[in-house]
Amino acid sequence: MLSGIVAAQQNLKTSAGNYLGAKGPAMTAGLVLEDGLFYSQGFGYEDAAKVCAPDERTIYRPGSLSKVITGTGLLTLIDDPAMKMSLEDYADDDRYLPELKFVCKWGDTTCKRGKQSTGIKLKHLGSHTAGLADIMDTYHADVETWLTDLKKSYTLFTPGDYASYSGVATEAEGLIAQRISGKPYAKFIQENLFAPLKMTESSMDTGKLPKYRVAQRWQLNVKAASWSFSKADAMPGGDDQPMLWPAGGFSTSVRDLSRFMAMWLSANPPYINGRQILKPTTIQAAINPQVSSPGTGAGNCGQGGTGTGGFFDANNYYYSNCGAADGFGVNWYRGNLPRIRHNGSIGTSGSDTVLDQPAKIGATALISTNPLPNVATATSAQPPGLDGGFVATVTETLLNDGKNADKAPDWMGSPLAIAAARVLYLSGKTPSSHDTKYFTPFFLRFRKLTTKNIAEFVTQWQKENGLCETFRVSNIASATQMTVRFSCKKSELALVLNVESKAPYRISWSTAPESKCDAPKHRTNPGSICPPAGEPNKTFACNCPKSTQPICTLPKMCLWSCSHYLPETDHHIPTPQPGAVRNR
Repeated sequence: MLSGIVAAQQNLKTSAGNYLGAKGPAMTAGLVLEDGLFYSQGFGYEDAAKVCAPDERTIYRPGSLSKVITGTGLLTLIDDPAMKMSLEDYADDDRYLPELKFVCKWGDTTCKRGKQSTGIKLKHLGSHTAGLADIMDTYHADVETWLTDLKKSYTLFTPGDYASYSGVATEAEGLIAQRISGKPYAKFIQENLFAPLKMTESSMDTGKLPKYRVAQRWQLNVKAASWSFSKADAMPGGDDQPMLWPAGGFSTSVRDLSRFMAMWLSANPPYINGRQILKPTTIQAAINPQVSSPGTGAGNCGQGGTGTGGFFDANNYYYSNCGAADGFGVNWYRGNLPRIRHNGSIGTSGSDTVLDQPAKIGATALISTNPLPNVATATSAQPPGLDGGFVATVTETLLNDGKNADKAPDWMGSPLAIAAARVLYLSGKTPSSHDTKYFTPFFLRFRKLTTKNIAEFVTQWQKENGLCETFRVSNIASATQMTVRFSCKKSELALVLNVESKAPYRISWSTAPESKCDAPKHRTNPGSICPPAGEPNKTFACNCPKSTQPICTLPKMCLWSCSHYLPETDHHIPTPQPGAVRNR
């Protein structure tokens, strides 16, 4: 697959350059496999000063992707035997949301609020087939105010007859989860979903995030045939209203989101308290239609207005148009099977995430400006070159490039794949005097490594990092060099990895440069402080164990910062051990 990433990388650069420009807002895109993030790359700048490049840890607001998080959180409760819950349970049950009994069906003049049986089940909330409003009051949405508004609202149809996209239904899911778990909604999601998945850079409460990693949001400004961006510093509407968080409060990074995506691709959720947070069968069933006889109607189901763009009731609550009831699983859109997806936008930030479960591959793009800049109106045309479906173009292209690359029959044909395999293999093998055969003569000479001390070097390296099990690529510079992060037991090992272009494919590595925008407490591999330009031969301080000698003397890059000064030798290197790297 690595050979195909070159094409994906170029396509991303072209798309990002066309929309964001050389000094534009931030976007990070990622290609995800069933075992995690495989490739990611950032474009533009994450900070207002346009100094810091975004990466896999930059935090964005993905908008309505929040709904998938909320639906998944509810599924964790349903799969907990102690909760005794089912998607077939009626949502107006006293233990869930009895306030639904106040909701009248649209046009029912005999309705007595408080005594209704809407027929809404938990499965209808997640699949947008409940018929509830999409948006009520976005400025006053504490629990009590939200419930007061709900009691004045309507349902458009008999639950399950149609689908009508509904933020209110997702907010109801969040409130039910809060009531059943006995925890505030954001804390419930944190403990039941984010913590087990090790999503440490995610929250449903924007006040809980490290602000230095949150991407500056930008307003898209269109004038005639051109466009520009200006800072958007005002708090997005609803951010201070907790009942709106389930439908739009999610903040995350590509690194974190990839862990959530991998769970849906692998159907292998993590364990908590001795059981998986979701049953594998739940993941497989959750993308299916949640109603047995989906309606085929569209427009507004005959209720109010013309049905061309949704409509408002007397309370000024907004209702989405209706479509076929089989359009959603549990919050995932399934209109383009076998791919499932969800996008989102808060106007100045957004996302698109798409999964191909049969192929076990997915793509995501998080962006800090309008993700879908379709600005054409009845009186003004779309500016030439401005892709109205930008973020969807990015994810579809990346996913297609990834699938095409995945058709390669054998990873052994790629020098870069062999280089990654060597690192994984070296992290777990028993060190020996023959390990010099895996490294280039230059690396050995620079590190003063020979058959006499190579085992000690590898042992120390293993002790610092532990077993490395997977890797993810952040840049491919050439057919023989890439920047790659290895997920190891004791560290996140970020390397610039070089490999010979032909057998025996010996490797060398250097510490990938840290972003100057990262807070020191989040640096997992301090490495060496590289020489400034023009001073390639000066030695700088490195963070190394006392038993090793720091080196930082190479032009253009810093080799792994801790080594021994000892004589050298060289040996022939065979091909790497198969099985040490994912077969993609």
